[in-house]
This record gives sequence, structure tokens and C-alpha cells, in this order.
Amino acid sequence: GNGIWVGYVEAADNENADIGVMCKNCAQYEGYGVCKIVKQRIEPGGYCRLAAIPDGVVGSSQDDEDSDEE
Repeated sequence: GNGIWVGYVEAADNENADIGVMCKNCAQYEGYGVCKIVKQRIEPGGYCRLAAIPDGVVGSSQDDEDSDEE
């Protein structure tokens, strides 16, 4: 359609799922494959570049080099 490209990635190709970056953790996810802003049907384990994931949900398996802690 005439939608905006958001870079949606299906669950099978989501390399960030292990740290929590996925549709089911996003504030825009309504459940049952429905997103408030992505028109197409989505997978709970997929993600897009407009993800709005609350603080504390996404983890990291790497050290954060930009951390303000010393």
C-alpha cells in the first residue's frame, strides 16, 4: 500500500530477540499480530525500526562502552 517503510524484520530473522528487542515487548503491539503503527500482520518475535520498548525490558550480552558509570 501507501504505508511508510519501517524496516520490519520477521521473527526468524530477528538477531536481537535474545536481548528482548521484539514486537511483543513494544508499546505499539496490540497482540494477536496487530501493531498500532505497522499495517501488515506482524509476528510477536519480529521487530521494526520504530520499536518503543520500555526501559528495563531490553538487556545486553555485551558491555556498554557508552556507560556513564565508572
